[in-house]
Amino acid sequence: MLFSGGNSIDWGYEGGKYVCLDDLTEDEAEGCLVYSFGLRDEASFEGNMTSKFGCSVRSYDRTVDKSVVEEASKHPDWEVVKKHVGLKASATVTTLEEELEKNGHTHRDITYLKVKDVLPFSGGN
Repeated sequence: MLFSGGNSIDWGYEGGKYVCLDDLTEDEAEGCLVYSFGLRDEASFEGNMTSKFGCSVRSYDRTVDKSVVEEASKHPDWEVVKKHVGLKASATVTTLEEELEKNGHTHRDITYLKVKDVLPFSGGN
């Protein structure tokens, strides 16, 4: 069990995640795949997963902060998509199935799926 990401704030710690990677071999860890839904302005977990563990990271959030997009651009294997992920696709919403197909991941295991505590989204603009 490893702790990854997070920032210290006045009332505690925000953004960090406990990640169970105990069963991964070294080869699997290098090829791990992370899908992350909900970033806004805190993406230290995603940054650590790509820089420290060598994971390929795909992040989705229509309201992602510009600083997160800039940070992701420093990592060749971290992509940020400015869309929400939902059950039905629209102009601003994609589905996990669509993204797996687009990214060529339909036959790969997702090593870690992160869903941030996001509010329900109706799928509008």
